[in-house]
Amino acid sequence: MTETQNSELLTYEAVKAGGQRVVPSMDFLRLRWFFKGSIEVSIHVLEDATDSTSAQTPYQITVATSTPDGQAIQQVQQHVISSSSISDLPISSIEVRLADLNYWEERWEDAHRPEESCSAIWIDDGPEGERKAIQCCGEDRPYLNSPIPSLTVKASKEPKPFVTIHDFITAVHPWMSALEDDIRHSRGVIRGTPVPKKANLFVHNSSLSPLRTIDDLGQSPATVAYGRRNVAAMTTRIRDGTSPA
Repeated sequence: MTETQNSELLTYEAVKAGGQRVVPSMDFLRLRWFFKGSIEVSIHVLEDATDSTSAQTPYQITVATSTPDGQAIQQVQQHVISSSSISDLPISSIEVRLADLNYWEERWEDAHRPEESCSAIWIDDGPEGERKAIQCCGEDRPYLNSPIPSLTVKASKEPKPFVTIHDFITAVHPWMSALEDDIRHSRGVIRGTPVPKKANLFVHNSSLSPLRTIDDLGQSPATVAYGRRNVAAMTTRIRDGTSPA
């Protein structure tokens, strides 16, 4: 597990274990988060999360400015929502997992059905003689010798004592970007090939963990717009307290 620092608030996991409803904050739901490289290029902020067509502004920009003595410098500025909580109930930390990586092994088994294939490589797996395929059709089982990736994001305490949107983005974006190839492989298992780089990959920020990603491979602009409207409608339900926990 990777870690990124704590407050006296409860963790995301403790809040959920206590039976409380915890959902993304309205400011977090304003994020339009793509896999396009740097934070400045990848992430924009909707003016209104309940309106999928509302104006967008960059989450982060670099502006040219100068010191009092006239020396030119570059200054990084974040959107005002950067100091907002990621969740409706402020939390001290959250263990972030990615849905596509959580489901990759299951998808691999469904797609390959190694029990029906003569090309599978098997190992004993359990005291009752169970077997597990570790390779099929020349492809290794996902995460055979390593745990499914996760990332613990903790409140930086600066300037807030809870996990802020900026805490989350600065930790999760580079970590998730480093896992992009795995995400594309997982999403492509049923299709028979990884999702190509030409297809946009972006965060569906309706949940905090597991964090969902979606792609637009083979989708028309109208279909993408329809999906955006559904997300806006879901956001409205979260705002109104009618979304399930």
